[in-house]
Amino acid sequence: MRSLTTAVVLIALGVTQCLAADGPVEKVDIFQAGEEGFSLYRIPGLVVTKSGTVLAYCEARKSDKGDWGPIDILMRRSTDGGRTWGARQTVVHVEGDLPINPVAAAQNLDKPGDNTANNPVAIADLQSGAVHFLY
Repeated sequence: MRSLTTAVVLIALGVTQCLAADGPVEKVDIFQAGEEGFSLYRIPGLVVTKSGTVLAYCEARKSDKGDWGPIDILMRRSTDGGRTWGARQTVVHVEGDLPINPVAAAQNLDKPGDNTANNPVAIADLQSGAVHFLY
């Protein structure tokens, strides 16, 4: 646990230094609700790769009724520190017949074909350059 805390503190310090060096922070909406058939976006994340590319990702939900239903994971990338962003890319889109969640089905939140990918997290290995993506 100590090494995780140390890693989080070091990352926070690094991000703070980068932001301070570049001036004030500007808000940029890179995932906007209602676009491309998605009602809302949740569980956002950011990671900076070894080469300095910023990857922003999140759940893209077609329904705003809960954690079940058709949910994809989208990503956008920036090669200039977040000033501009490339087009959205679908990182995860689950297809096929998966088991239905009985609790969600009882609440009319899950039905056949409503496949979901949840809780994405990206981990950048700054030594090898690999980015591990879990969901």
